[in-house]
Amino acid sequence: MREIQPDTPTVSTPDSEFSWTHGQWCEAESSGDEITDKEPQTLDGYNTAMAQIAGLSDIKIPEPSTFILKKDWASATEKEKQICEKKVDDACRAVCRVIAPSSSEELLKSYITRTSRSDNEVEALTLAYRQAPTKSLKTQILSIYALRFTLRELKAIHAPFEKLSDRQIKKARLHAKTVGVGLPVENIPYHRVRIDKSKLEHFLSFVDQPYFYQDVSFGTRTVKLDSGQRMVMPNVVRTVGRSTMIEQYHQRCREDEFQPLGRSTLYRILKVREASQRKSLQGLDNTAASGAEGFDTLSRIVDELEQYGTRHEWCEESRDKLKEAKRYLKSSYCAHCRDNMENLCADHCIEHALSKTQCVEFTSPCTHAHAEQCENCDLLRNTMGSILSEIRESHDVQFYSTDQHEDLLYDASQAQNSILQWKAHILRAANQDRAKTDAVKSLQCDTILVVMDWAMKFTQMKYREKQSEWFGKRGMNWHISCVLSKREAEEQLDVTSYVHLFDSCTQDSCTVFAILIQLLKTVKIANPLISKALLRSDGAGCYHSNNLIAALNEAHVHTGIRVLRYDFSEPQFGKDVCDRIISPLKCAVRRYCNEGHDILSAADMHGALKVRPVKGCTAAVCEVDRSDQEIKVNRISNFSTFHNFSYEETGLRMWKAFNIGTGKLVLWSELDVQVPSAITLNPASQQLQFWDVQPRYVKLQEKTNQNVNPDAAETALFECNEASCSRSFNNYDAFQDHINFDNHDPISSNQESLYDKLRRDWVLKFSAMSVGDQEQKKPTAEGSTEIATQVESSDAGWALQKPRGSGTRFSDNVKSYLQSRFSVGVETGRKSDPGQVSADMRIAKNRDGTRKFSRDEWLTKIQVPAFFSRLAAAQRRQLTPAEVTEDGGGVLLEDEIAQLEQQNKDEDVQEILSQIGVEHPITYHGYNICDLVKTGALSRFTVKELRVMCDNFELPRKSTDKKSTLIGHVTDMVKECSCS
Repeated sequence: MREIQPDTPTVSTPDSEFSWTHGQWCEAESSGDEITDKEPQTLDGYNTAMAQIAGLSDIKIPEPSTFILKKDWASATEKEKQICEKKVDDACRAVCRVIAPSSSEELLKSYITRTSRSDNEVEALTLAYRQAPTKSLKTQILSIYALRFTLRELKAIHAPFEKLSDRQIKKARLHAKTVGVGLPVENIPYHRVRIDKSKLEHFLSFVDQPYFYQDVSFGTRTVKLDSGQRMVMPNVVRTVGRSTMIEQYHQRCREDEFQPLGRSTLYRILKVREASQRKSLQGLDNTAASGAEGFDTLSRIVDELEQYGTRHEWCEESRDKLKEAKRYLKSSYCAHCRDNMENLCADHCIEHALSKTQCVEFTSPCTHAHAEQCENCDLLRNTMGSILSEIRESHDVQFYSTDQHEDLLYDASQAQNSILQWKAHILRAANQDRAKTDAVKSLQCDTILVVMDWAMKFTQMKYREKQSEWFGKRGMNWHISCVLSKREAEEQLDVTSYVHLFDSCTQDSCTVFAILIQLLKTVKIANPLISKALLRSDGAGCYHSNNLIAALNEAHVHTGIRVLRYDFSEPQFGKDVCDRIISPLKCAVRRYCNEGHDILSAADMHGALKVRPVKGCTAAVCEVDRSDQEIKVNRISNFSTFHNFSYEETGLRMWKAFNIGTGKLVLWSELDVQVPSAITLNPASQQLQFWDVQPRYVKLQEKTNQNVNPDAAETALFECNEASCSRSFNNYDAFQDHINFDNHDPISSNQESLYDKLRRDWVLKFSAMSVGDQEQKKPTAEGSTEIATQVESSDAGWALQKPRGSGTRFSDNVKSYLQSRFSVGVETGRKSDPGQVSADMRIAKNRDGTRKFSRDEWLTKIQVPAFFSRLAAAQRRQLTPAEVTEDGGGVLLEDEIAQLEQQNKDEDVQEILSQIGVEHPITYHGYNICDLVKTGALSRFTVKELRVMCDNFELPRKSTDKKSTLIGHVTDMVKECSCS
């Protein structure tokens, strides 16, 4: 044995019993450098730990380590590598012996195998990562092993070929957690097509009809805009499915010989509209809107009462009853009122509800007793009474102050009044609709029915419009008159629509009188047999005018046609034949504009309707010549309460409601009608007069065919959406004619389902079991004294309309407040929300802490936008705020509605085009079509490729189109791109 030389560094051993070994000498000899002060502590710690681990098992204590490798593994000698591997082997065996005493060798082999396989996998993945062509594919590969290593280890693995950033690692780990380990991101194909704007507007005008949508009785939904704004709208449900809606539209296009968009495109348009529902306009039916708001107010009051101590069970029951009552008013109540004049229920009996007992002329005494009660009407009445009683008398409710108690009581009373007005509104509408039905039935070959209405002003349109030209557009007036006549010995109607176009006119009674005189002259020339006329319109001020009604008695002097009756529909209730013809007329004008023409005047509209005619419609451009002359008539007292007029030899007979009472007769001598001959309607030119047109034929419903064949009903596309009506139709025109002119038939027994027949038989069986049962059932009305008393409490005439002008005018305090809120919106660009303004008025305070407005001055969210619209109109006319009035009953001005209607329509079109329409750059399989068109490189494609390209963008083509024609289709598409 060699002796240790004095200059050989000594190595301290952890224990004195350890002796010198050859390995110690070799390790010390191979260390190269001197051992630092820190290394002995590291070696001591390691040797101590290994001795303790070995002591826990029966394995021999490994030799102490006296060597630390300071070199890189690649530069180490073979002897140094063997020494390190030996120490690692000893350490691993010792640890495995402790972890698995009986299977230490198997554990060690398994670990070695897995480690070597893992190393091979990582090497293969890193190689694939290096060769990946895209960043997304690299992220996908890195996600496989990103969660198995730390940030430092991953960076070390990638260090030989690239520097891996923390962002790449986090992105890969997020991919593994969200998409999946190593899974590709699913690329959903987003196919864009060229959409003809005129065809898009044609489809939207069809699906925007109330037939396809209705708001449910309760609940709202919140729509979040891209700007982050949240809008609350009522829940809207479709009355038909997507496929049925598209099939109905295709049927309509086949009838009109119109080429529609592709079926798949129509599905995608409906999907886009589901994501962003069209905003509805307020103020079109204030009575119904106020009634629906009344239900919401009562529901809110019930919620507040629950917070103040009312029993939870009562609140839940009241909310459910309110929902059920609202559902009944929106669906079945109108059908119940329409079923029978002699209704045994006081809430449904039209004669009882519309008779004014104080005046014999307006009373139709009921020949029956109101011994029945409607469960739904009682539910509504009792629920509202229960809520009011809970506010007044409940001892469980603890209010914060007297003002709060009185505010809730005031809100509940106002809500109850709005709901009852809505109920009366529905009953009056059902009665006034009978006037139109009776008029259609009474038509003879010498009589016509004229239905009139002003369309919303048509806003000027340009084919290519600058942004600066979008503002300050002028609206053009147009008036629609639908003339219904009946041929001799034929059960069908002829319907001709006359459109009077004006560049500008005043929509007052004098203008309507001039239009009617000119219209009757035109009808007389076309059919000299016509000698009588029945008139019908809505209750707008230009029609429901004292002067116009009285002046029409002189119509036969100028036209040879005598006016027999004038009936008005219930104000703001539903649509009529004129409203339904306006939609295709607008669509025809817009289609003409999209073909490269500007619509800037009434003459342009005339040309559009002549080039793109609507079936049964003709138009003329007119000018009113009135020479500052006015119709003079003695005023009729409470004229606004009369809605039906008959022209007799001695005078004018008036009714408050159709066919209720004998009516009031006012002698012509008392009216003293003076109609100046200077009020005339002249055509703008000979070229802009009415053109000859064939009328549209309407087949009347035959009584013998009311029971529709069940097999035919199953295949019918259009079903009447009126409650309890059983009619269905195969084409759109027949469906519209039914709504406009026919009765709504109740469901007959032949059309009931099997289950309904079983239910009906079950009821009849138990209602006729024995004489004793029948006798016991008869006194039910007498026994229920409480209910009978409630039913009889409905006074006669409860549904009659109140005279106009009974409401109070806005105070100066209210006007000043609204003007200040409006001015803030104009200056800042952030318009005040009407609902928020209405809520703020309730809590506004003066400087001394008192309320700024009394309860009588509070406005609803329907009245606020109406006043704002008048302020906006006053700004355009440069009027002072003092000249603005609140007249109109909370209805938006026509200009404001027309502007909002057009704005919403434009937003719908742009939303759909941005979602599925082509955008710059137009690409196809990686090719930039815009650049190819500009450079003339489309000719490089084969005819087959051009056909596939046209089909991809849904460009119409023929199978026989040549290459130049196909290139022309693609070029026309690019011309509509923003780069052109």
